[in-house]
Amino acid sequence: TQAGAEICTQTAVTGFECAQTAAGPQTVRAVQIGDSRIPCDAVVLAGGADTAQLAGLAGVELPQDHTFGATIITKPLPRLFQNIAVLHSPRDKQPHVNFRQFADGSVMVQGSGRDNYSQGDRGGDDAQVAQIVADSAEYVPALASAQVDHVRRGRRPIPKDGHPVIGFADDVTNLYLATTHSGVTLAPIIGELAAIELVDGTAVELLAPFRLGRFG
Repeated sequence: TQAGAEICTQTAVTGFECAQTAAGPQTVRAVQIGDSRIPCDAVVLAGGADTAQLAGLAGVELPQDHTFGATIITKPLPRLFQNIAVLHSPRDKQPHVNFRQFADGSVMVQGSGRDNYSQGDRGGDDAQVAQIVADSAEYVPALASAQVDHVRRGRRPIPKDGHPVIGFADDVTNLYLATTHSGVTLAPIIGELAAIELVDGTAVELLAPFRLGRFG
């Protein structure tokens, strides 16, 4: 890239070369890519639902779950909202749905049907998808005629206590972890603060409650 970064696509990390420091903890000397290695000064793990597995390759335990996530994208509809970015159904009413409309008129719909994300979304099959759209139509009747274009399904990373894990690991001092739900909304601020810690070597006080060490 113009900034000097090299992007390696379709490349699996198979391990880390670690060395003991005089103070006791380890540091990562290189990232193993199959038969190759990439020397490094620091490693950032921001692998979503696979972050815990990657951390384990360096001997770091990251308490993390992952749950099923699904978002439904409809075919374009006439403009539904004028000044609303995202609309959520009342938290005290089941099932839970939220939706937003894109510039092309398509609507993204998500339905958890539960009080939190610990048990995952609905949307695993066509019947659930149709029900989520119908639930959304209770709040926006125009969605009753919506046609589903496609469904995005994946795994949602959730640290054990539900809060982000951000910062260097205590046992591998140059291994930086960044995992959370929701990365879509928190990525801008996490990226900015993580860059300060990585480049400037300054601990950001705002991130203190979110260190891995809180799990003991």
